[in-house]
Amino acid sequence: KRFCEGVGENTIDIANASRKIKDKEIKACAEAGVTDIIEVRIGYDGIVFASDNGPDPLVPERFNFGLRGNKYQVYEGGIRVPLMVSWTQHVPAAERAGIIHFVDLFPTLLDLAGIAVPTERKLDGSSQAAVLLHEAAAPDIDRYWQWNRSRPNYTHNAAIRSGPWKLVRPPLTREIPKR
Repeated sequence: KRFCEGVGENTIDIANASRKIKDKEIKACAEAGVTDIIEVRIGYDGIVFASDNGPDPLVPERFNFGLRGNKYQVYEGGIRVPLMVSWTQHVPAAERAGIIHFVDLFPTLLDLAGIAVPTERKLDGSSQAAVLLHEAAAPDIDRYWQWNRSRPNYTHNAAIRSGPWKLVRPPLTREIPKR
């Protein structure tokens, strides 16, 4: 129950609930100095779904949509993630082609809900609402991947994608071949 404790760096900016905010809660917020409340009803009439990236190679016979690679690899089968967005009367039903990144999801949802990101907050992603609304194509920017465990390591695989081209560097091994 920390929502609406007040305004400032040490208070909650965003909260979620499975119901509409109550009038007495709005009053309690106002008494605590919180006057700018925006209720976004995505959960009532919309849904966002994304899966994990690639199947685990340790689990046999997992569906991978015929894509090369799996989890821990930078081939399409290891990095591609389906994303489905349904928001009645906001996002038209259609299939979109193109690459957007998970860091773009939060700014996109804020944009679709009409919520401006405070200028003092820096988000890593950018809104792709225009892509979902069929107002623009997905951005054609270079993308980079490196599979690692928390920190870059020269032995791990990496890739760069530019337009239709993708250069993959497979994982390197430290083993010296025996002669």
